[in-house]
Amino acid sequence: MVQSSAAARAAASGAPVRLVPLEVLQSDARDLVDRIARRAYEIYESRGYTHGQDVEDWRLAESELVHPCALELLETNDAITIFGQVPGFQCEQLEVCVEPRRFTLFGRREVPAERKAGDAAATESLAHFVSRIFDLSSEVDPAKASAEMGEGILEVRMPKGVPQSESVSTGQAA
Repeated sequence: MVQSSAAARAAASGAPVRLVPLEVLQSDARDLVDRIARRAYEIYESRGYTHGQDVEDWRLAESELVHPCALELLETNDAITIFGQVPGFQCEQLEVCVEPRRFTLFGRREVPAERKAGDAAATESLAHFVSRIFDLSSEVDPAKASAEMGEGILEVRMPKGVPQSESVSTGQAA
């Protein structure tokens, strides 16, 4: 559990987080998969090209690059709200995509890292990611969704959509 719902709601009132179309996140996801694949290959190389450990190499690479994000879902009659812990990320580093039955979160931040080799030191930038996809139990209206973040807590409010069959009004004959 992220926090109690009341505490999470209070902490999340803050800066808006960008809602983006799925196509934007697909490009980001491809980049992340490429980075994980490169890191998994580096691990494979460091093990002396030992075959049969590809799944372990992939999982280790993924754990180094993608940080866990605890989510809490609150569902009412009129909306679904998701609270997520994203410590270390700023609102401009996060992107949220809301589809009628799916919520996707993607975040990327660059962290300076220093490597030492003997007397020489080099500073480079390492990317850290957060990525979560969550299927929703009810249909929501993506056009009315909102996302904001404060104190490391992301809050995404998604009003439920009116099912197609209920949106058509029928007149009754007298």
